[in-house]
Amino acid sequence: MIALKNILVPTDFGPPSQVALVYGRHFARQFGATLHVLHSVESVMLPGGAEVPMPAVQQVEKGLMEVGQRQMAAALNQDDRQTLQVVEVVRQAPAAASDILEYARANHIDLIVMGTHG
Repeated sequence: MIALKNILVPTDFGPPSQVALVYGRHFARQFGATLHVLHSVESVMLPGGAEVPMPAVQQVEKGLMEVGQRQMAAALNQDDRQTLQVVEVVRQAPAAASDILEYARANHIDLIVMGTHG
């Protein structure tokens, strides 16, 4: 039998991510697993890009983090927080793809459920 203890749903809060969250919830309930929901806020700095004053970059990234936290709070419900022991994570990363892999390794994720786009 497959034992799933930690399930990760990376999200950008778009429609495919919402569908993935439904599946993630289902698997977490079925296996009694902890549901991890990760939103990676990618850096707005581009290598070799135009010079932008650092305070402006920091202000934009702070705003993106705040929006991500609000969207995370809205995407999850009380049942997620109580029954599924959901772990809500909003963090900055150079790139979402590598952040998902890093998070999965560090948190012993058994299954990643994600949308086809976004």
